[in-house]
Amino acid sequence: MLISAEWPTLLKHFVRNEILWQGRTVICLEPIRKKGKRKLRIVEINRFFPEESSSNFPSDAIGGLCLSLYDHERRGLDRHVASMRAAGMVMASQGNALKSHGFAFLWQDPREGMAPYCFTIANIASFQLLGELLVGSGPYRPTNLMHKQLLDVVKIHEPDGHGLSLHAVARRGSEFLHGLSPRIDHAGQDWDDLKQDMDDHEGGILGFYAWGFFADAFHERLRAEYERGKRDTAPDCPRIGRAVVDKLIDGCVT
Repeated sequence: MLISAEWPTLLKHFVRNEILWQGRTVICLEPIRKKGKRKLRIVEINRFFPEESSSNFPSDAIGGLCLSLYDHERRGLDRHVASMRAAGMVMASQGNALKSHGFAFLWQDPREGMAPYCFTIANIASFQLLGELLVGSGPYRPTNLMHKQLLDVVKIHEPDGHGLSLHAVARRGSEFLHGLSPRIDHAGQDWDDLKQDMDDHEGGILGFYAWGFFADAFHERLRAEYERGKRDTAPDCPRIGRAVVDKLIDGCVT
């Protein structure tokens, strides 16, 4: 429960974060006077969300990085694919533990000189959404000193709007793959660039691992597949994963 006489931008963002990203129920109240008596009035939920808010995630609010896997012999990692799939599940577990929302694709790159296996890891960059809460003002036109200081911190230390969740998920996967020479590359790419990187080569996507909203949507589609009799569908089916991502992210082709 939250009681306030005013609802500045940062407080609105806090409420939005609790509801959307943390999955919590929040009751917001504000003091009023009615017939000479002090009372509390429930604040309407649409006060915390822009009228143009979409049920999907904007593509520029999703970014990530690549976790590349190397070995002395290019084909030497083929026998470790099961371990890679397990690492994907571990990263999803970490993302859920952090109450974050994102996903990872495991894929192969057949090009010589490139890492033979990669994880593309994407996560919601919630600080990219701060600007949506400013009426008549862009994300880098702060309305007060505290907002300016927060945006300065984000711009300097995490210009793509990420907190620590993305790197915590990637680090957990890297630790699990110890011995396979994992290396984090291309930090700070947005989803459009990451997606293009996967689409530009001839390798296959091997698995999909999701957390938060993306996991909920994936499991719902997977359940529908099983109900249609497709019981041999893999629990990390990349086809379903890609369909879920394309549906939930604005600007993707379904």
